[in-house]
Amino acid sequence: MIKAKKEEVAGLEARRTWVKVPRSSVPNGASIMGGRFLPAIKNPSTEVEKAKARFVQQGHMDTDKPFVVHNAPTPRQSSTRIVVSTSANEGFRLFLQDVNQAYLQSRDALTKPIYLKPGPKDAQFFDLDDMHVLRLKRPLYGYCEAGNYWNATARAHVKDDLQMTPLTGDQALFIKGDHQGVQGLLNLCTDDFLHGGNATFQALTQRTLETFAAKPRTWDSFDFAGVAIKTESDPERILSLGQERYVEAAAMRPLDTSFETFVSARATLAWVAHSRPDLCCAINRAAQVTSTSFCNRHIQEFNKAVKYAKATKELGLSYSHLDKDSLHLRVYADASFASNDDLSSQLG
Repeated sequence: MIKAKKEEVAGLEARRTWVKVPRSSVPNGASIMGGRFLPAIKNPSTEVEKAKARFVQQGHMDTDKPFVVHNAPTPRQSSTRIVVSTSANEGFRLFLQDVNQAYLQSRDALTKPIYLKPGPKDAQFFDLDDMHVLRLKRPLYGYCEAGNYWNATARAHVKDDLQMTPLTGDQALFIKGDHQGVQGLLNLCTDDFLHGGNATFQALTQRTLETFAAKPRTWDSFDFAGVAIKTESDPERILSLGQERYVEAAAMRPLDTSFETFVSARATLAWVAHSRPDLCCAINRAAQVTSTSFCNRHIQEFNKAVKYAKATKELGLSYSHLDKDSLHLRVYADASFASNDDLSSQLG
């Protein structure tokens, strides 16, 4: 782990993330924030096991944090399904691009002076004494505005360099088309670029690898935003979405669970609806429970849903090519009359 910490600091220095300045030069009222390493073991118990230590700034110490407006769009769950289903129907190939230390590759300089003072245990890795601090030139992970800086950079690249258009319903989902139709789709989630496109689109998006330092592309099967995306070619080419590992991590709750813990648990289970529409009704029922109506029955219903999810954890969404000549849109409407506990009509 010591080696991993040294490599992390060397990488930050190579990107000219900061400059060392005397502490006496720091203006009165300027934010001097701490930071710490977040150690992790990647690919444990495998041949490629590796220690990693990301240095994260303690952004909660920024005195201006309460006044920061976050404008980085969060991709909608449905957008991932749109990319996968469209790729299946158009014969596109799926691939993922992961940008290394994305926040540090933001193009814009920080708009205000930010200073960093690592803790006593970590100062040795920065060759820093008590008389000096680091003035940041680029946003570090943990800085409250780091996501805004990177999002502006990534969106400018997708719109200007790749000439892609964001969809009105989701500003993190982009489309590339020409006179012949759609060439490809791109879903942006922080430093991960999910693509589905034809050969022309695959060649076009090489510009991302030329613009940013990034890992090699991952093709066909990978994880994106907590969802396992797979390409299966036998007997026909089928693309699928699944959350088996996420379901495995879900846990049933004892009957004496507090309402606050129940709220956290139901939010965790709600993410599984991404690829499990069969769980949506139970998830929506749990979402309607309030602190005044909360009782043991709601915990029992929640546990029943978790038990069912675990028993069917292999289930997910599958997409294959559709015959456009015989394609029909069939809509089913359910009045859901008096389906809620209070006899109002909402759940289907």
